[in-house]
Amino acid sequence: MAIYVYVTATGQLVSWCPNDTDPVASPSQLTAQGYSSVSGLPPLGPTVAWNPATKTTMTVSAPTPANVINTFDFIMAFTPAELAAIRASTDPAIQRFLFALQVTQGVNLNAASITNALTYLVTNNLLTAARAQAIAATINSGSAAGSA
Repeated sequence: MAIYVYVTATGQLVSWCPNDTDPVASPSQLTAQGYSSVSGLPPLGPTVAWNPATKTTMTVSAPTPANVINTFDFIMAFTPAELAAIRASTDPAIQRFLFALQVTQGVNLNAASITNALTYLVTNNLLTAARAQAIAATINSGSAAGSA
């Protein structure tokens, strides 16, 4: 179990020690500085975060790991007909997406921006939902220079 030191008034975390037995200033010294401490809580980690409102820890979902492929493989996942239709679009959001692809070396398939872009292409009838899922499942071939 861990010990946490926080700003008494706001709950903002100042520091924490992974073990309850780690040395911390005395309660009177902490109070004099406007701090408080709490112990017996689980240590911070991928599924544990500090909650300043409740001045305790809370369980959170582990972050989704990045799934980065090189931009070449991402673009090549589209069929020639799909890519031609996307490039022919005058929709500013689609043009922005295409421009972003031109200036990147890698695409994180787990990023909300990519998920949203593929969904937008489906909404605009430039991809089917099945094709969007297939593109999101693309794997990095390592065939392009500068692959991420």
